[in-house]
Formats: sequence, C-alpha cells, structure tokens
Amino acid sequence: MTDSTEHNSRTTGDNPTGPKLPPTRSANPVEPVAEEAPASFNIPTEGVSTKLKVFVIGLTVVTFIAFGIFTAMLFKKSTSSSTGESKPKTTSALALWNTQALTVADKLRDSGLYEQALTQYEAYLENPNLDLNTRSNVAYVVGGLYMERGNCQEALVWFFHSEAAAKDAPWSEDRTKRIDGCLHQLKANP
Repeated sequence: MTDSTEHNSRTTGDNPTGPKLPPTRSANPVEPVAEEAPASFNIPTEGVSTKLKVFVIGLTVVTFIAFGIFTAMLFKKSTSSSTGESKPKTTSALALWNTQALTVADKLRDSGLYEQALTQYEAYLENPNLDLNTRSNVAYVVGGLYMERGNCQEALVWFFHSEAAAKDAPWSEDRTKRIDGCLHQLKANP
C-alpha cells in the first residue's frame, strides 16, 4: 500500500520532496486549464513607457494621413474618369495605333503591295490630330504611289493635300515637279 500512496503523492505534487509535475489537462476540452507561471516571471504593473506611447501615436497619425491621401487620390481618379478627363489615354492609344498603321503602310509599300499600302496611308491620314508636316509628308507619299500606278488624277489630289499642309516642306521642289508632270500628262491625254 505504500507504493500506491507514494505514487499518488508523486503524481499530485503533494509530496514536498518529490518533483512537481505539471497539472493534468481536464477531460473537458471547453474548460481551460490554468497553468501557473514560473516564479521568475513578473507581469509589469506599471504603465507603458513614454517613448513607446509617442511611437505608437506617431505611427497612428502617419497611418491616418496616408489613408487620407490614398482616399483623396482614389476620389480624384474616380471623378476625373467620369468627367471625361481620360482623353489623354485615348489620344495616346490612338497615336500609338496611328504609328503602327504608318509602319504597316511603309512595309506594304516596300514589299510592292501598293494598293494595300494606299489603304493604310489613307486610313492614317484620317486622324485629325496629325501635325501638318507629317500630314504633308504622308500625302506626298500617297500621291507618289498613285503616280507610279499611272493614276495622275488621284495623285494630284494627294499632292495638293501635301502642298496645302506644308507649302515649304523639304520635298516641295520634287512635289512641284510631280504636279507639273501629272498636269502635263492629263492635258496630253484627256
């Protein structure tokens, strides 16, 4: 009997000379088991240091300011898109598309596909935002393609567009010669 008594006292921690075992877990999982903290662990009873308080308050203020700026930017973006201020993006996409159309037209012309190139050049010239120098240059190229295909009537239309857009362009001397050549050909072959 002394063995069972000694065993019980060891497991319950009643024996002052025996080692203390941690408390056993409750069979009920809902009921929490309170564990004792070691004697060397002290819970601070004083307030938080002033430095920590200042840091937390400062961080909170910075967070609120950042949130306010973010909200203002979000609001500004949402109102600008509803009032139609998104046109620069559309214009930028249109300019990129036009640049690609011009590149395609140039490649078609270089490949000898003049009819397809003419279609692309004319589509490119439909953009009302082109600067006059570019418009004059492309119209001059289109007029040259029509002239090479033997269609002086259509070539003259584009040469005159080129002249109207930029009278003193670097290609104006050659353009004048081509205009005179087409006019001469039309008078000779009515």
